[in-house]
Amino acid sequence: MKQRNYLIKGGLFGKNKSKGFLFTISVILFASTLVFFAQSFSITNNLVENTVFSKFSPMQVVQLGDDLAFDFLRISELALDVNYASSSKVSISGTINPPSTLATDFDNYSYFLSDTFFPRGAGTETLNLSNTSDGDIELFFGSVLEFDYNYDVNAIYLVNLVDAEMSEIDLNFFSSGSIVDYSWSESAGSMVVDINYYDDTNYLHFTKSFDPEAESTLTINYADGSVIIYFGLVNSTNSSFAIESSTPNKIDYSFDSFFAGTYLMTPIRANALFSYSRTGINYSNDLVLVK
Repeated sequence: MKQRNYLIKGGLFGKNKSKGFLFTISVILFASTLVFFAQSFSITNNLVENTVFSKFSPMQVVQLGDDLAFDFLRISELALDVNYASSSKVSISGTINPPSTLATDFDNYSYFLSDTFFPRGAGTETLNLSNTSDGDIELFFGSVLEFDYNYDVNAIYLVNLVDAEMSEIDLNFFSSGSIVDYSWSESAGSMVVDINYYDDTNYLHFTKSFDPEAESTLTINYADGSVIIYFGLVNSTNSSFAIESSTPNKIDYSFDSFFAGTYLMTPIRANALFSYSRTGINYSNDLVLVK
């Protein structure tokens, strides 16, 4: 008998092989499409970002400085103002909060800028905060006043650089401790001092007139230390002001200081060098906090 050979066409096995091949091709095409779109999105995003940074103008350098100034004041917990309505008036508010974490806070912020924020720019940007993370924040009001917040020793100083006569100072002072007693050492004169003192259980109000060229002090005693407030002559400088604390208490303060005559007390600058460099733009100056 003659043997017959049968060629099996199709069938279940043949159909499954065809479907598997088509499925594999479909998966490869789909994956390739995803990769293409992902690469396209990344390229487009980089082009947009580069376009934005390529249009970086001197005005945007100023805007970047404003953002850095905002962060600086937020970390320092300081608010500043200068008003020339009737005389030269400087307003400062802040916190003395031992033990201070400001050195760590400024170090962390400096690392964020250099490691994350600045590398995204088109130029070379730096903010040198070494002079603020060493225990002392120094601010300059034009060339007339210097404000120092020495957070290592829990003290603030408003130092007169040009012998501008301080005519009045209004101080609001809140302590987390409870006052035990207080004492004055004063030299009478023409500088008016108005003080509102608060703590959790006490309120005191004082109005005095001191000699701006002699040292006058208010010492506030607590169970765990004292606070000394200086008016007039401070560290051999007339018409100045200071608060020194030896307590662990948190102190919130705000004061307005008035000076006879008009003095240019702006811009207010921090002792922190802000630099920016790229093609056509080179800028380097102290960080301006208030224009």
